[in-house]
Amino acid sequence: CAIARREDRCQGYGTDASLTMLHYAFDQLDLVRISAATAEYNRSARRCLEKLGFLEEGRERLATYCGGQRWDRILYGLLRSDRHLSQADSADQQERP
Repeated sequence: CAIARREDRCQGYGTDASLTMLHYAFDQLDLVRISAATAEYNRSARRCLEKLGFLEEGRERLATYCGGQRWDRILYGLLRSDRHLSQADSADQQERP
C-alpha cells in the first residue's frame, strides 16, 4: 500500500490496513500463505512487512529499475502459522476487546 501525502506517512495507516487485510485473508478466506514483494530501496515497505511478521524468503537480483538504477526485488512470505510471531498482530489483539 502506498501513502502519497508525506504528512500521512509514518502514522501506522499502512500497518493498520495491512493487519485488516491479513485478518480477513487468514480468518475469512482461510488462506494458508500470503506473499509480498518490494524493491530493495523501499525501506518503509520492508519495515512494515517485517513488523507484520513476513519473513524474507528470497531476492530477485537487479529486477527493479527506478531512478536510473537497478535494485533487487525482495520476496517475503507469511504463513498462517507464523502469525503468532508478529509483534504488530500481538499489539493489535491486545487493543481489541
